[in-house]
Amino acid sequence: MLWIPSFIPPRQLLLATALVLGVACSDDPASVPTAVVLSPGFAQEPTWTQKLPATSPQFGYFPAMVYDAARQQVVLFAGFDLQSNTFSNETWIWDGFTWTQRFPATSPPARNSHAIAYDATRQQVVLFGGSVVGTISADTWVWDGVNWTQKFPATRPSARLHTAMTYDVARQQVVLFGGGPGAPIGFADTWVWDGTNWTQKFPATSPPGRGLHRMAYDIVRGQIVLFGATPDGITFFNDTWVWDGTTWTQKFPATSPPIPRYAYAVAYDAARQQVVLFGGQGPSNTPLYGDTWVWDGTTWTQKFPASSPPGRSTHVMAYDAARSQVVMFGGITGGAFQASDTWVWGMPLAVVQIDIKPGSDPNSLNPKAKGTTAVAILSAADFDAPAEVDRASLTFGRTGDEQSLALCTRSAEDVNADGLLDLVCHFENQKTGFQVGDTEGILKGQTTDGTPIEGRDDVRVVNS
Repeated sequence: MLWIPSFIPPRQLLLATALVLGVACSDDPASVPTAVVLSPGFAQEPTWTQKLPATSPQFGYFPAMVYDAARQQVVLFAGFDLQSNTFSNETWIWDGFTWTQRFPATSPPARNSHAIAYDATRQQVVLFGGSVVGTISADTWVWDGVNWTQKFPATRPSARLHTAMTYDVARQQVVLFGGGPGAPIGFADTWVWDGTNWTQKFPATSPPGRGLHRMAYDIVRGQIVLFGATPDGITFFNDTWVWDGTTWTQKFPATSPPIPRYAYAVAYDAARQQVVLFGGQGPSNTPLYGDTWVWDGTTWTQKFPASSPPGRSTHVMAYDAARSQVVMFGGITGGAFQASDTWVWGMPLAVVQIDIKPGSDPNSLNPKAKGTTAVAILSAADFDAPAEVDRASLTFGRTGDEQSLALCTRSAEDVNADGLLDLVCHFENQKTGFQVGDTEGILKGQTTDGTPIEGRDDVRVVNS
């Protein structure tokens, strides 16, 4: 038997329901995102924004998720569906706009409560353990962007679930801590994966044994951060520990999330150089927490974003470096209700002014024609478009999510004669997705600091 977060006391257990950074981490077309109409240069606070992709994974109870830096996508594997009482072995990819299921030739057995981390040295996602349809596993698998391959190391941690793993950038190894085979004991062991074998570490000090915890690597401070959780479903922690490659050190911050919790989620937000923690569950099981906290290496600070997901536990988070956002998926949000929603933590949307086909009126566009259409992103007094826009992030078309970018001109132009240089980019007509009758073109992207941007302008779609 094993301890799980549920809406029953944690010692009443059900056996069947048991990061790394990308450093060298489609919205519903009918929905209009909530925008902050400010220049991207205006200082803003990050917030949570719900994404509404056309398809999503459905196994939102204890899946595992990590950012694959080599392929610039978030990878989610497996999980459990409380409604159908079914384990999953599905692999899904998040590209910042939509979820896409992959169908590899081989996959690990269906499971939940497992752990994954991205091994940047070997450019592979590493999976370990979990609850595998009635048993607890100690298997190791790697994902290379196409297929899963099982590894057979000479030594390995014992079978466990609810463990935590993350990649230690400084020491180029995946680190695993804790977890357990079930109630009543959580392990307190530390292991590292070097791409071939697991090696146990014996630090001078170590956190008490626990499971249902999470870890994130703080790249600025070169430490792995661990917070809270429970060893047995009876005792609960809200302690903070850091791993430096040699030993664990307990930190005593001035403030911490005040209620001990477990089954929360964390990710390191590289854009803001903070560990982000959301939600979880406490000793009384309810309510589920919906609070956001950040760790800056010294203390925890609660954030009060403009919007926030419903409280939840058993969810997962990963930092999407390509889009400078923390991505959150799934979990349970009340009773036996299992979520399959996707949220991102980052800067709120900033509206920019664009000019489709500068100098042209009307802005006629033929989506069947070869060639490109020019779109200018206009600068403002506090927004230097050529300097601040991440050009590779730009998409343009009927919904704004179309991957149609051909190129951006190297030389900036003042297209509207306001004395400010603007950014002009060209988009392939046949990839814009426009249809006869459309009257608006949408550009999306982000600034170099990760602020999402969006601009709209009139179009007249022709088909000749």
